[in-house]
Amino acid sequence: MPIWNEKLQKWGYFYYEEVSHFTWLGVNRNMVTQIDLDNWFQYHSPKEDQPARYEAIRAKAKELAVLFVDSSKSSADQTAAIRKLRETVMAMNLAIACNE
Repeated sequence: MPIWNEKLQKWGYFYYEEVSHFTWLGVNRNMVTQIDLDNWFQYHSPKEDQPARYEAIRAKAKELAVLFVDSSKSSADQTAAIRKLRETVMAMNLAIACNE
């Protein structure tokens, strides 16, 4: 059951309070299992159409990276944006590899 906190509501956030732990935005910090760890830290060989999807994601991310570079001056913020885009591609690759 969501519990609204006035301070958090001001910024559009909510939190859940459960019996023995705090869950921020519905993400339970105490729910990493051995199965999760085994899945996350093992090699997942590409299956079926996964390589094509990886390539499509990288191609679109590169288009966005080029737009970032062309739209702004070289700066720490630009570098951070590119780094986060790269992290996003890697997270998407994990979403494909670890969840199929």
